[in-house]
Amino acid sequence: MTTMFVQLRRVVYLLVLLHCCASVAYAESVKESAKEVVERRGDSLKKIEGDMEAIRTEALKNISDLENKLKVWKEDSERAKSVADEVIQMRHVLEAAMRNNGAPNANKGVVDASLAKGLLKNATDAVQRMKNTLSNARRSASMARELRNSCYDTFDKLNSLIWAHKSFLAAYLGAIAEAGKEDLNMTEEKKVASESQRKQKETQDVLSCVISAGKQCFKSERETNSHAVRAENAMRRLESLINQV
Repeated sequence: MTTMFVQLRRVVYLLVLLHCCASVAYAESVKESAKEVVERRGDSLKKIEGDMEAIRTEALKNISDLENKLKVWKEDSERAKSVADEVIQMRHVLEAAMRNNGAPNANKGVVDASLAKGLLKNATDAVQRMKNTLSNARRSASMARELRNSCYDTFDKLNSLIWAHKSFLAAYLGAIAEAGKEDLNMTEEKKVASESQRKQKETQDVLSCVISAGKQCFKSERETNSHAVRAENAMRRLESLINQV
């Protein structure tokens, strides 16, 4: 379902861009001077630049402070793994105590009262620690998933905008060339085109950073969820054992 919505977003976004291109083509069916064509295409270029810059800013915001976020998520993941190991060990100790190796069959599973009190307290404390740890791990996995989705969505938008920007820039450069044939001064317009090319390259450079961030978030989410599932299973088994004592 998520994949379908992502694909639909891409289609809608491309349709909007195609509509803009169609509007430009329609406008060009009206007779204009070379100067007017340059101005109109320049306005269209500025519009697509504005959209591209807005999404680029969003992308940079998404990946800002990523290293610290990944560090926190890693800590929560490792803590879930550590507490899971502790809970599993506690269960083994409790199971060993309940087995009463060497005791008569009638007493199998019966734990000495004083021993049971200490073990139960330790086990109960371990379960409580596990609940707190699980909550943090689940929250970190959820944050990683949200940021991953945001990165991939931003990547799709930027990719579409860069593709559209290339077309608008080519049209603008073409108009400048035509105006130049009429000996019109296009010095400022050429500067605008050069600056636009620079912005396009900057945005292109952000793409690789965004997709890399998305992959790192996916890895963190998968690892944290894996440790969280193992930890929750360990906690449930220990709780079940506690109820038997």
